[in-house]
Amino acid sequence: MKQARQMQHRLCVIHSFDPCGAKVGGLETFIRDMIAFLPDDFTFLMIGVDAVGDKTLGEVSRVEFRGKSFDFLPVLRFPDDKAREAATSIKDSINFQFMQGLLKYLPKVRRVLKERPTSADLQRVEFATLVRMLGIPFVQMLHGEGAPKRQMDSLLKSYRYVHNLNEWMAVQACDKFLCVNPIITERIRATYPGQAHKIGTLSTWVDTRTFAMQPFPKDDGFRVAFAGRLDLFKVPSLMFKTIAKLAEKLGPGVELHYVGTSDPERFPEFAAIRDKAKLHGFKDAKGVAEVLGHVHAGILTSEFEGMPFSVLETLGVGRPVCA
Repeated sequence: MKQARQMQHRLCVIHSFDPCGAKVGGLETFIRDMIAFLPDDFTFLMIGVDAVGDKTLGEVSRVEFRGKSFDFLPVLRFPDDKAREAATSIKDSINFQFMQGLLKYLPKVRRVLKERPTSADLQRVEFATLVRMLGIPFVQMLHGEGAPKRQMDSLLKSYRYVHNLNEWMAVQACDKFLCVNPIITERIRATYPGQAHKIGTLSTWVDTRTFAMQPFPKDDGFRVAFAGRLDLFKVPSLMFKTIAKLAEKLGPGVELHYVGTSDPERFPEFAAIRDKAKLHGFKDAKGVAEVLGHVHAGILTSEFEGMPFSVLETLGVGRPVCA
C-alpha cells in the first residue's frame, strides 16, 4: 500500500530514434542518458523508431536498457544503416517519415499518453504542435541551429523557413523552452521577446562515471579521436587534412580514431590518411570511453555546434581537444 501511494511521474520522449539501435550522435547520447539516469519515482515512455526490426509498430513493449526498464512505442521501422547520412529529399527524411508514422498511429499514441499524467521532453521543434494538440505539457529543447550560409547536408539548409515556422510554434506552445548554450538562449529570447520568461539554458552533460579520468598514454605516436556523425557542417575534410598535416610534422605514429557509423570514404580528403585511420564503428558509451582513453587528443572541426558531447566526453577522460 505504501508503494502504491508513492507518486509516479511519467516522462515521454518523442523522437525519430531507437535507443537500442546503433545510431550515434549528440541527441542520441542525450536520450540514452535520460533513460540511464531516470529517477526511481519516474517511468519512461519512448515513442520512436524501430531500428532493429524486432518490434510491432503501434504496440507498446517493455524494453531493458542500461539496467532500466521503459515502455517503447515504435511508429516507424527505419534501419540504422539508412540513417547514417543526412537525407537529400523530404520523402527520404527519417523525420518526415516519423511524422507520418505518428499520424498513422495517432489514436494509439493519444490513448497511451492519456493513460496517466505525462509530460513530454521534445528534442526537435517539428513535433511540438502535434504534442500540444494532444494536450500534453512539454519542455522543448534546442540543441543547435544551423547557419544558413554554412555548408550543411541536412534538409535544414534548403527548408530553413520550415524550421523557423516550427520553432515559432514550439516557442508559443511549450511550457518551457531550453537551449543548450547561452548564446542560443539569447538569440531565442531576442527573437521571441513575448515568450522570454519561459526561455532558459540547460546544458548537456558528461557521464563522469563512464567518462572518468584515465592515465595519459606513455607510448610513442600521436593518436587523435573523433566520435559522432560526419555531417558536412562538421567539415570532415578539414579534419582529414589536419591529420595529414600532423603526419607530415610528426612522422609515423599519427592516427585518427573514428567512432561512428558514417562513411569517411565519401570525402576525397580521406584517401590521404586512409592508412592512418582506425574505424571503430558503433560503440556504446563504455566503448567510446575506452577508445578515448587510448588516444592523446580529441578533434572537432565543426562550423557550428550546440554543446557537443564529443568534446565533453573527451575532456572527461582527461584529453585535450583541438576545436
